[in-house]
Amino acid sequence: MFGRRYASIVKLITVIMSLILLTGCSADDISNIIGDAIGEMVDTTVDGLIDQATDNLTGTNVGGSGSTGPGDEHWATPTPTPIPDDGDDTPALGDIIGNMFGIDGSDSTDSGPTTELPKPQPGVTVPTLEEDMAGDTYGLLYPKPREAYVGRQYYYHITDEKSFVTAVHDGLSRGIRGIVLQYDEHDYNYWLNRFDSIVNRSEFGGFAKAGYMLEPEENSTIGIYPVFNDAWEAITYYRYREPEPSENAMKVLRAAHELAEDAMKACPGDEYGILLYVNNKLCNITTYADPIPSGIGVPERDATGVFLKGGAVCAGYAVAYRLVLEMLGFESTMIVNKKDPEDPAYHIWNYVKYNDEWRHIDVTWNDSPSATRRNDYFLLTDEELQKQTAGSSDAFAHEWVPLYTY
Repeated sequence: MFGRRYASIVKLITVIMSLILLTGCSADDISNIIGDAIGEMVDTTVDGLIDQATDNLTGTNVGGSGSTGPGDEHWATPTPTPIPDDGDDTPALGDIIGNMFGIDGSDSTDSGPTTELPKPQPGVTVPTLEEDMAGDTYGLLYPKPREAYVGRQYYYHITDEKSFVTAVHDGLSRGIRGIVLQYDEHDYNYWLNRFDSIVNRSEFGGFAKAGYMLEPEENSTIGIYPVFNDAWEAITYYRYREPEPSENAMKVLRAAHELAEDAMKACPGDEYGILLYVNNKLCNITTYADPIPSGIGVPERDATGVFLKGGAVCAGYAVAYRLVLEMLGFESTMIVNKKDPEDPAYHIWNYVKYNDEWRHIDVTWNDSPSATRRNDYFLLTDEELQKQTAGSSDAFAHEWVPLYTY
């Protein structure tokens, strides 16, 4: 597996190293060149915000972990420079370079038979993406006003942990590239610890694949600069028609919108049927990625893996489902269980408001080898999920501690 996965990377590094050595560079020079290349990649990804901010700021990298468990769309604690692969999923230099050049060697396993989906009903019309984007609302089933984008940098005042969570969640959900937090209580280290302790929780699932927290020299403010994944680039553009998404994000946007259209045509006016259609379709087109891919921002941890590659881990399933829910206009979030990211039972799934009640949908676990089990984890209440999983490994994976529900 590793031979296939890293063969291209090894050849690339060999060529680069040979050219560098032939020019007489020292080992320190080589290290600096590689470090500069990776630094440039990060600076470019956050679209210049960190460059603008660092004139007066000092910062701590708090982003971009490749976790070892099935659920892995999260930010990590501050980490040192990545080390070579030692059998876990900590991002190694090969992973980072592979991501830089689009090299991927992960495999997928068969997720079982497909489920027959209902056919489009005659006479039902649904706006295409172009027609939808031309309007003043977004949300095909439950329209909401399409507001002006609040800007690339936005300020919030925080006083306690809940206001901190609320502010960061609001900034992420709006797709803001620079979330600036002003505080009167405690110090920078206190807020850094709060950030580290809560960013893996349900409120943050599906937004970003990496991020930075920066500390100004004065003024008691901190800045959080997320690197959004393709799915959230897509939904930000869908909501506000800006900022312009990447090519991949635009492909994901179109695929998700077409799925939302199909669901509404097949189940007109049937909220339950629409939600189940999307669940079953995602199960049909996706296979669970095994072995679990490592590295920063790999597609299998985002809707890109589902819609463009046909393979994902639980984060990819959940982010794809959330993206379609946003396009339909449902209120939803994602839940990360209380396991440590190093725990194999680390898991993530969807939490959806249905009939004015919050319900659980776990598309990953619904993608069972048996097509008859596609709704075992579909629209369950808290009590139903606990009952469904009692006394099994399912319970081990589905333990969670909700903080705040949006």
